[in-house]
Amino acid sequence: MKIRIKLFAFLFLGFIVATIIGTISHEFGHYLVAKYWGFKSQIHYGYTSWSTGNVFENPYHIRHILSIALGGPVSTMLTSMVGLVFIFISGSKHKDDLSLSFLQWIYIFLALFSLRFCANLFIWLVGITRPIPSEIDEIRIAMYLGWPHLILMILTACIGVCILAIVFFKFIPRRQRLSFLLAGIVGGPAGFVLWLKWLGPLILP
Repeated sequence: MKIRIKLFAFLFLGFIVATIIGTISHEFGHYLVAKYWGFKSQIHYGYTSWSTGNVFENPYHIRHILSIALGGPVSTMLTSMVGLVFIFISGSKHKDDLSLSFLQWIYIFLALFSLRFCANLFIWLVGITRPIPSEIDEIRIAMYLGWPHLILMILTACIGVCILAIVFFKFIPRRQRLSFLLAGIVGGPAGFVLWLKWLGPLILP
């Protein structure tokens, strides 16, 4: 295998765009549920704000807040599953002598939205965020349910890894795998920094 420069550049930009769109769509999931319950809500670059009152004094209110917290992860997972289904429907099983179409790459990037869960776990494991960050949706949901704090973060990350493995070994042509892998390693973090540190606070403060 060798690095294909044009493909790498295309996928590098793709991972950046997918990271940005994935973040916004994740927050949109929170936003939709909050609006459904009638809360005053607003999407920001990396979080969604809504009026909650004192959730710890109102059990009925807590159920609303739990469903809002679920909105983001459910939106991300559903998008990932839809992308995976469309990859299978498109019949894009890799063949060494074929490349994927632009549309098939879009399906792949949608399927990889679930890598957000892997990124959350990785960031915590390498010690970037200590102690366990309660602002992460999966942690907050587990806390509301009285479950072990890491259980959902680990479970969703495992699902993300499984989806990545399916995409990588079943649908990415062997000759394109190295370019894909390197683009993801570089493009994902680049999209994270570009959106959450620079563009995001300017566009959606």
